[in-house]
Amino acid sequence: MKKYRAPNGEIVEESVLRSKYGDRFDALVQSGTFTPVEEAASQNLSAKKYKTPNGAIVDETVLRDKYAINLSLMFRKAHSFRSK
Repeated sequence: MKKYRAPNGEIVEESVLRSKYGDRFDALVQSGTFTPVEEAASQNLSAKKYKTPNGAIVDETVLRDKYAINLSLMFRKAHSFRSK
């Protein structure tokens, strides 16, 4: 089954999104709200995790997508995110 990345970074199966959003699902994909994820990426369970300043635990890929920066450089300079 095809998987999509939700705005919060969570990877969700198409069937779950279709059942929740119904007819709006295709429009949400076209608008970029949900982006298709390659199967290999969705199975990457060993992604490095970080604890954000607000205490949330987030995958490195989510932070890279959101901030489009080199996290190791950010970690060294500001210690904003701590590796878990």
